[in-house]
Amino acid sequence: MPPSLSTTTTAAAFAASTSSALLYSYSLVLLLLLSIHSSSASSKHWKQWSCDQLTPNLCELQVESGSVVIQSIPVHYWRYSRVKESNEPPVTAATTTTTNSSSISHSIIALHGGPGWPHSYLLPLKQLACRGDTAEVIFYDQAGCGKSVPSTTTNASTTTTTSSFQDQYPHLLDPAYYSEIELPTLIDHWKLHRYHVLGHSWGTILAQMFALNYNINQHSTKHTTATKNNNNNDDDDNDKRGKLHSNQKVGGAGGGLQSLILSGPISNAKAYISAQWDAHDTNNLASLPPFIQYRIHALEDAAAYDTPEYKAIEGVLSTFFT
Repeated sequence: MPPSLSTTTTAAAFAASTSSALLYSYSLVLLLLLSIHSSSASSKHWKQWSCDQLTPNLCELQVESGSVVIQSIPVHYWRYSRVKESNEPPVTAATTTTTNSSSISHSIIALHGGPGWPHSYLLPLKQLACRGDTAEVIFYDQAGCGKSVPSTTTNASTTTTTSSFQDQYPHLLDPAYYSEIELPTLIDHWKLHRYHVLGHSWGTILAQMFALNYNINQHSTKHTTATKNNNNNDDDDNDKRGKLHSNQKVGGAGGGLQSLILSGPISNAKAYISAQWDAHDTNNLASLPPFIQYRIHALEDAAAYDTPEYKAIEGVLSTFFT
């Protein structure tokens, strides 16, 4: 007896969805193979498109760059603002450092993802500075990545290993450093009056921690700026945490944090990890071919994170699942 139209349609839909899932899964395998091959190839590689090519400027922009030394590491930043018309006095980013309250009234601070990614992939957001003469967008590389790395002027005979680096800069493994010391110190340095914090991925964790540490009901004691402070003093670090600039209160006409913008937020780490790895049919790992799942588990069980195979898998899957 021939199947009904509804049965046939359902079967066809199931087949189509199954085919799409298989195509998606095995396209990842192809990307992995290409990634492994390209990592060992010596031929010329195609240079990827730049952010400026993908998102040409909507207006004429100017940028001021600088750095602030925080716990022995120079943290580099870039401030983008719109260039005024020729018949108007220019509002430069350098000027806003000292006259921010009268010129730039809407500063957007972008917190990049990672941990460990530099700010460059967020650069298309600099177009938000074109929204008016009083707007600017600020990017910075969090300590330990991008341009914000320790000085290389060390003894040539000394080999810096991962363990020695962690021993020298243990605060880089503490999210509280980025949200309670680094970001408040930068805000003090920039002398911002009103600002918005935009976080992406890992940056949303820092943004939420930063906002949750506000003292809403009363002014906090202004913390001692860590600029040019090369001493790793635990008491000083604990003293700085949670003590924000006197202007750093939530919203209102008095200035401070005006809004929190979260892109790809992570608010529950356990739920995030479960969505990636737990043994059920709806997580990201379950969408991969069985062999890839097996290899991932085998490599992680062996803690083989530095092998070419694991790095190739990580490089491809990060673009799909994060």
